[in-house]
Amino acid sequence: MYSNGQNGWDMGFMPMGFGGIGMIIFMLFIAVGIYWLIRRIFASNLEQENGQQPSARELLDVRYARGDIDRGSYLQMCKDLDQHISSQ
Repeated sequence: MYSNGQNGWDMGFMPMGFGGIGMIIFMLFIAVGIYWLIRRIFASNLEQENGQQPSARELLDVRYARGDIDRGSYLQMCKDLDQHISSQ
């Protein structure tokens, strides 16, 4: 009986059969999935689901919560924002 050295599994003209292309597609899906997962995990908490940019007041609140600015600066900036908004 004729044996091609692969125990009866003839892969045709492709060295790995569909496995070569399938493996590339599989690895591509894995890479895209990892990229998406990393983007979701490390995305800024300020980004909203609908893609809108956070307001100036939201940014100011976050800066104050992180301790980037002190209370006096925060209150002054809030006052400035309120005046700017009311003048428009």
